[in-house]
Amino acid sequence: MAGLRGVKILLLWAGIIGLAKSQTPTVPDNAPTASPTTNHTKGPSPLTSPEVNPSNTTVDNTTPVRRSTAPPLECNYTVKTIKFGLKIDITSSAVNPVPTSIMIHEEGKPQTAARFSAPHSNLSSSHKIKQLKPCTKYEFNVILDDKDRPTPCERMTVNDSMTEPIMKEDIEEANCSSTSSKSVCYQSGWDISSLQTTPDMIPDLQCGNNTVCFKPGSDDICSIMTFNFSSKTCTSTSFQLDRNIKIRDFLDVKNINQTAPTQFPVKFETKLPPNCNLSIDYTCHIFYPRRGHYPELHGFNKAKNLSELEPFMDYKCIGLIKDKNNVNVYNTTEVKVRIDCDLKIDFTNTSTTNTSSQLTWTTTINRCKDVIQKLLFHCRCGDSYQRVWSSNQPSGGTCNITDLKPYRVSTCWVQPYYNYRRVGNSSSVKQKTEIGVPEDIDNLKLEVKDHNTIIVTCNHSQIFNGPEGIFKAQLHDGGSSVERNDETCEFEFKNLKYSTNYTVKVTAANSLFESNPVTKQISTEYCLDVKNINQTAPTQFPVEFKAELPPNCNLSIDYTCHVSYPRRDYYPWFDGFNETKNLSELEPFMDYECIGLIKDTNNVTVYNTTEVDVRIDCDLEIDFTITSTTNTSSQLTWTTTSNRCKDVIQNLPKLSYRCGCGDYRDSYQLGRGLLGFKQPSGGTCKITDLRPYRDYTCWVQPTYNRRDVGTRFSVQQKTEIGVPEDVHDLKLEVKDHNTIIVTCNHSQIFNGPERIFKAQLHDGGSSVERNDETCEFEFKNLKYSTNYTVKVTAVNRLFESNPITKQISTEYVNAGIGFHVFYILLTSVALLVVVYKIYDLRFRKSE
Repeated sequence: MAGLRGVKILLLWAGIIGLAKSQTPTVPDNAPTASPTTNHTKGPSPLTSPEVNPSNTTVDNTTPVRRSTAPPLECNYTVKTIKFGLKIDITSSAVNPVPTSIMIHEEGKPQTAARFSAPHSNLSSSHKIKQLKPCTKYEFNVILDDKDRPTPCERMTVNDSMTEPIMKEDIEEANCSSTSSKSVCYQSGWDISSLQTTPDMIPDLQCGNNTVCFKPGSDDICSIMTFNFSSKTCTSTSFQLDRNIKIRDFLDVKNINQTAPTQFPVKFETKLPPNCNLSIDYTCHIFYPRRGHYPELHGFNKAKNLSELEPFMDYKCIGLIKDKNNVNVYNTTEVKVRIDCDLKIDFTNTSTTNTSSQLTWTTTINRCKDVIQKLLFHCRCGDSYQRVWSSNQPSGGTCNITDLKPYRVSTCWVQPYYNYRRVGNSSSVKQKTEIGVPEDIDNLKLEVKDHNTIIVTCNHSQIFNGPEGIFKAQLHDGGSSVERNDETCEFEFKNLKYSTNYTVKVTAANSLFESNPVTKQISTEYCLDVKNINQTAPTQFPVEFKAELPPNCNLSIDYTCHVSYPRRDYYPWFDGFNETKNLSELEPFMDYECIGLIKDTNNVTVYNTTEVDVRIDCDLEIDFTITSTTNTSSQLTWTTTSNRCKDVIQNLPKLSYRCGCGDYRDSYQLGRGLLGFKQPSGGTCKITDLRPYRDYTCWVQPTYNRRDVGTRFSVQQKTEIGVPEDVHDLKLEVKDHNTIIVTCNHSQIFNGPERIFKAQLHDGGSSVERNDETCEFEFKNLKYSTNYTVKVTAVNRLFESNPITKQISTEYVNAGIGFHVFYILLTSVALLVVVYKIYDLRFRKSE
C-alpha cells in the first residue's frame, strides 16, 4: 500500500507540473481560513512534554490562506496513559517534517483548552503531555500545519483519554518562593490544584498547579501536623502526610497576637504556641517624649519591667520569649503601651464668699487602683489668673480659689495632673460669689450754676458687685443735709444758700453694701457771674491786672499765680512748679496761670475768677559799644535796654548772655565765648580759638533761667593777620649732578595777604634764596659733590611759618665719560689730518 501510494503521489505531481505550464493557478477570494483559537486557562499551561516544551511553543491565533497545489495529507493519532499525563502517537503520509498543532482540554470544559506546536518527523511521532490532573478525561484536536494546507488528524482509539489516579508516592516536600519560609509545601508531577485537602491549602498560590502550601497555626507548632488529600474524580484516592512542625522553622513572631494592657496591674495577653513550653517576659522603655517638655523625667532609655510602668506615659515594650531553660530564644515585635486612668471627679461640697470659692471632691479610679501616687489637682475659676494646687491625695482634695470678683457666676473646674502634666478630663461646677462692696466712684466734679445751684457728676465702672445698684449724693452745709439717690451719677441741688460752703459726699451702693465715700467742697456765689468778669493780663513790669468788678458790691481782688506746667525734665534747675506767687514775685520770660481771689469787706474770699495765662517777654535791645580783635580772638562790649522791663532789668540776677563768633553749624569757624563780666544792663565777652585773618559774625544771645530769650544780636568782625601754617612733605632731588629740585605741600592757609613760599639753599658758606607762589624751586649750576641745606617756609605780609629743613648732596662727575669724550675728539682730529693728507697728495698729482 505504501509503494502504491508513493506512485500515486508521483503521478499527481507530474499532472500538477503539466497543468502549471499551460495556465496560471488562482486562489479564490473565498478561500477558507483557520479560525483563531483562544486559550481560556488562567496562569501557565499545565501541559508538558519531553518532545514538546510549551515555553518554546509559538501559538498562532490565525491560519494564513493556503494555495492548494498538492493532494491532501492523511493523518491519525492514538492516545495512551502515562505517569503524570498522556502520550499522543501521530501517523501521517507526510514525507518531510511537518509542524503539528495539538489542542487539549478537559472533557466538557473547552474553556480549559491549551494549544501548542510540536514537530512531526516523517511518517510518525510521539508526544508526551504531563502535569495533567489525575483521573481526568481530556479531549484532543490534532492538526498538521503543512505550509500549503492544514490537515486535521483522526483519532484511532475509541477508549476515553482518562489520566491515571494519583498515589501518595507522587507527592514530595517542596519550597515555594512566593510564600514565607513559615509554610509547609508539597509538589507533584500531577496538576494537584484540584485536590481536596485538610486543612485548606493557601489560595491563589503563584508556584504553579503542581504545588500546594499550608500555613501551620499556633496550635500546630511543636507537634506532628497531618495533611489529608482526596480527589473528587479519583474516588478511591485518599491518603495523608505527616510533618513535624518545629518551632525554629515555623514560629513567626510577627504574627504572635499581643494584646496591650489597659489597666493596672499591667499584664500582656500574648498567645504563644501551647505545645512548646514557652514563657514570656516584657521589658519597656519610654517612647521618645520631648525631653524639654518633661524636665522632671529621667531615664528615657532605661529599661523597665511591667511592675515599674506608670500611668499616662507612652512606652514601647518587647516580649522576651524564653524556653523551659529560661533562655531567651525570640523577641516579639514592639508594642506601644499607654494606660490612661479613668479618673472621675465628683464634687461633694462647694461654698463661696464674695471673693473666693471652695471646692471639695472625691476621685474614683478603676483602671489604676493603688498605683496613683503622683496625682495632683489644679483648680481655677472663670478668667481668674490664680492657679491653686490641691493637696496630694489621690482619693480627692480641697482647694480654695481667692481673688475672685463679688457677685459673679463662674465656671470652676478641677484638672488632674500627673507628674505635673495635664491628664484626663477636667470636671467643672457653676459657682456664684456673694454680694460685695461696690467699686468706688472717681472724677467727682462740682459746679455752681445760677449762683446757688450745685451740679454734681462723677464717673463709675458700673461694677456694683451686687443687685440694686444706685448712686447716693449727700450735701452738707455744716448744719442741715440733703440726700439724693439716682441710677446715674448726676445730681442737681437747687435753691441753696448764697455764698455758703457745702461739702458733697457721693457713694455707689447695692442692696447690702456701700462704697467708700468721695467728698469735695464747693461754695455758692454772690449774685456775680465770674465768667463775665473782664480781666486784662499784664504785658510789662510792674505787673498789674485790670479787672472790672461790680461797683456796688464793695469787693476787692488779689491775684495769685503758679508756673503753668512746663516740661519739668526740660527745666531740671527750676524748683517751685506748684509754688504760689503774688504779682510782685513774677519773673519775665515765664508762663503763669493766675486766678483772682475776690474778697468782701471782711477780706473773705467769696469768688475765684477764671484762670488767666500770663507771660511778659522783655523787649531786650543790645547795643555794641566796643569791639576789638586779635589774630585768634574777638572782644565784645555792649549795653542792654528794655522798655517793658525797664523798672526791673537792673534786678534780674537770672538774666545772662551767651556769645560766640561764626555759625554753630560750622564747627570750623565757631569760636568759644567767655564772659568777662555780666550785668543785666550789659556785659563784656571774649571769644577765643578763632582763626587769623577771617571774617566772622560775632553775636550775643540773652538767656534767662539758662534758656535763650529774645533776639540774637550780631556784629561783623575780622581777625588780625597770623602766622601761616607750616609746609610739609618737603622733597629734594638732584638732577644733572649739580642741580637741586625742591618741592613741598601746603594747606594754602597763609592766615594773611601776599602769599608766597621761600626757599633758602646753604652750603656752609654762601646761600641762595628764591621766592615763588608755588612750592616748586630749581637751583642750577651748583658745586659738585657738596652738601647743601634747604630751608622752606610759607610767608604772608607780616609773618613767616616755622621753617622746614632738609639736607642733600650734589654728585661727582664721572671720569670714564670724560676720557671717552677726549678719545673721540682725538680720533676725530686724526681722521681730519688723514683726509687732508689724501686731498693734498691728489692735488699735487693733478698739477
